[in-house]
Amino acid sequence: MRLNIYINGSIVSSENIFNAKTVKLLFNKGVTFLNGMFYKFQLPSEGGEISQAVRDKIYPLKCLSNPNLSEKDLPNLTSTAFGRNSIFSLIDNLSNVKNYNPTISELGDFYEHIPDVDMILCTDMDTEPADFVISSKSKLVYVHVKCGKTINPESSAGAITEVGSQALKNIHFLISQNSSLEYANLSRLKKCWPSDNGNDNGIKLNSRIRLYNKKFDINHSLDDVLDLIKDRRSMISVRKEIWIVIGNAFSKKHFENQFSGIGKISAESLQAYQLIDTWLLQASSYDIDVKFFVSD
Repeated sequence: MRLNIYINGSIVSSENIFNAKTVKLLFNKGVTFLNGMFYKFQLPSEGGEISQAVRDKIYPLKCLSNPNLSEKDLPNLTSTAFGRNSIFSLIDNLSNVKNYNPTISELGDFYEHIPDVDMILCTDMDTEPADFVISSKSKLVYVHVKCGKTINPESSAGAITEVGSQALKNIHFLISQNSSLEYANLSRLKKCWPSDNGNDNGIKLNSRIRLYNKKFDINHSLDDVLDLIKDRRSMISVRKEIWIVIGNAFSKKHFENQFSGIGKISAESLQAYQLIDTWLLQASSYDIDVKFFVSD
């Protein structure tokens, strides 16, 4: 079949059109011709393997595989520390930099990702921007936490959907240059954690400000901490990151095995791949890095 191309009623050479004009032709099976070249659309998961870009953003931690682990472990809350079997406690280990000569084990598994940490604020409860905001002179991090109850977790999209969506819908708190932008739960941040009444035993954490200028002081000013966060948000020299921390719900090993070429890839793991890839692309367009901390 011959293809004739007309401009203003006159036949023109197809070579002149395809080589000189912006032409887009759509073919079957996802093939597209654009600007003199052929492309084929392919979902990132259709290659049958995990891209290195995705693989490098998923960090397996043994501490996130524990049958006793929960998000907050409120029953074991003390006035000075989060419940010892909680992900909140694992994150709060970073605040041990305030102590004299702390050991690596005391600083916890997240320390290597922000070794110059100097500020930690628990922003949990109500319409929260994150569960924690962590920062250093070189980095500003919004941390979002979820904990399941699966002893042998797999890698379903359901395990990451809620917490990941929460992280991305609050991305403006990492990029906005509006100095008057405030957290929706600001009034709650001025109150005790987890509430003014405490847990079921009436115990309340002594301060949401776990660290400020590498020190802990029950009299630290929330306004000073929030001003520091705003200042660092506006600084291009400060890298912006989102941490998605998932305990007992998503396994990196299972995720990688699904794409090992042995057996059929589960639909749930395919969905997880698509979600992770989409979130990474969305965040990177704002020059924000995303890290997933999961079970090993």
